[in-house]
Amino acid sequence: MKIIQDHRVKIRRIRIPKVIFLVEQSALAEQQAKQCMKYLGCKVKLITGETQRNENMKTLSHWLNTKDILVVTAQILVNALAEKEVQIQNFSLMVFDECHHAHAKHSYNKIMFHYMDLKLAPGNLIPVLPQIVGLTASVGVGKAKTLGTAVNWIKSMMANMDAEELSTVVKHRVELAEHVNIPQQVVKYSRKRTKDHFGEVVGKIMDATVRYMKNSQYHEMLPASVYDVPVSKGSPQFTQWVSTLWREQAKIHDQTARKFFHTCRQYLDMYNRALIVYNDARASDSLTFIEGELKKWEETTIPDSTDEKMRTLFKKSRTILQHCSEDKDHDNPKLEELRNMILSAYRDKPDSRGIVFVKTRELTKAIEAWMQETSGLKELKPVQFVGAQASKDTGGMTKVAQDKALSLFRDGGHKIIIATSVAEEGLDIQKCNLVVRYDHVTNEIAMVQSRGRGRAEDSKYVVVAEDNSGTAEKEELNQLREVMMNDAIKQLREQFGKDKGKFLQDIEKKQKEAKAERDLAAANQHGRVVNQGEYVLRCVKCSNYICMASDVKKIQNAHHAVLSPDIRERVQARKIPIPTFQDENLTCGAGKLLCKECGSNLGNVSIYKQAQFPILKIEYLVIEDSVGNRDVKKKWKSAPFMVPELSSEDLLQQSKHEKLI
Repeated sequence: MKIIQDHRVKIRRIRIPKVIFLVEQSALAEQQAKQCMKYLGCKVKLITGETQRNENMKTLSHWLNTKDILVVTAQILVNALAEKEVQIQNFSLMVFDECHHAHAKHSYNKIMFHYMDLKLAPGNLIPVLPQIVGLTASVGVGKAKTLGTAVNWIKSMMANMDAEELSTVVKHRVELAEHVNIPQQVVKYSRKRTKDHFGEVVGKIMDATVRYMKNSQYHEMLPASVYDVPVSKGSPQFTQWVSTLWREQAKIHDQTARKFFHTCRQYLDMYNRALIVYNDARASDSLTFIEGELKKWEETTIPDSTDEKMRTLFKKSRTILQHCSEDKDHDNPKLEELRNMILSAYRDKPDSRGIVFVKTRELTKAIEAWMQETSGLKELKPVQFVGAQASKDTGGMTKVAQDKALSLFRDGGHKIIIATSVAEEGLDIQKCNLVVRYDHVTNEIAMVQSRGRGRAEDSKYVVVAEDNSGTAEKEELNQLREVMMNDAIKQLREQFGKDKGKFLQDIEKKQKEAKAERDLAAANQHGRVVNQGEYVLRCVKCSNYICMASDVKKIQNAHHAVLSPDIRERVQARKIPIPTFQDENLTCGAGKLLCKECGSNLGNVSIYKQAQFPILKIEYLVIEDSVGNRDVKKKWKSAPFMVPELSSEDLLQQSKHEKLI
């Protein structure tokens, strides 16, 4: 806030100050906007995907002209720059919150690409560029194993942000320590279950499914390497293998074979996620998850012989899985460790707040259910907190539910949150004094960030680790990397102090090399692009033709709608009683969109300005180019074609079409 205030005073002599404060998520945007309003006494505007929808999509340029400070989720600026609605030089100061994300294809880096293109443009007329300020508690070291490579990583991050300084608190460290609480860091070990029959039975179903694939008439249509299945199930390795199978299956041209592998993969993915739940929660939670998924599929899928085989495999084992879920020897000692630790913390400080970080959305639901049924924990009113990107159908939360959960957490309505990584960064809950990573450790950045959620005095940061799970060892490695990061920062500051000119030359050299790589990649990409109308979108399971890529238009830069009048011949829709989101212009998720051929999920039906649109989710589709090459993508922004915005003429035409629901 002080930097922004100082900038606004000084820059006024040269130009009208225009500040943009960029954040990763809308929950953080709201928090930072409140701080700007509280401390800076100027015109502040919060802009997220949701505020844009609610304000009839007023453009970024509109708010740029009428406000002093814009607090914006990064993707909105990426879109506005791509559409030339605003330019980098419109701003006098750009603040990047949690700037350690500014690498690879992250939104922050995409914004800085525009900046670099101006800075490194040929000729002498370089426009006046904004000041860039990046904030982070954890710049990280990448995958560095030595101090030298850690130094190089941070130098690359500085190049990405065009940083001419690397600022850390040096002079006032003692005073800072009086105001910042560093949580006590503890690792709690837990023994394994007495019995693991449940996990063994689910593992055997998965083995039988893989054998069924290997012994099928289609087995040679997949590369031989795909059958190198990881031994460890319910693990990151198996999750990665399922993703590889998804990609390889999409490339198969034979419709029957692809449908066969799709069904097998779907079941393997479900069992893998069920084992992740089982490893960290109760056997009963895992069984509930499996049965919930099967019920969802039964409601929509048109079963074939492969579906019947998969269901028979489960039905044969259903009784023993139920028995295991009721067996005391299958109780999870990790849960008991978690319970004792939480009760101890709340006994000492009844008004404590705690966050428990877990691996997956399914786990947040399972741990919340366990807490709700556990004496001593249910009184803390536990609540899950997950991302707003996923649909409710796949375990996501609406923005309204997120805001309500955080508000009640601050006020004590919920005293404990079970969260995915979405809550790791930036959320400022002053009373939070317990942070638990529940057998889930990633990298040093996540460690520093999640530990930083413990803001209150005498805070604790606890890692609960099962014996021989590797979690404790990963946490030790992260602690070593944190030390390496601090040493690298110190070394870089020394280098900078000795020869600033040489240091800045190195930074610019890195920037030029990165720009050359981007330019080359862009040139190669343009060489491969075919007319977007030549891309065909098909159902990922049965290969049923859905539409051409040229039939797809974006609504509010977020929802990908099909504008083909004959789409009803290939899809069916089912009304949903409660939509995912609703405002005066848009009703999201008013219906489910299903493939007419096989019943697989394709997306949803949304209503925009009284017209109904089939909205596609790209991960449920196969993208086929003009020569028959096939691929799958998890996000629309990765699609090999551009999707234009819906025009007023498109809207008029769509309103005349027959309704889906």
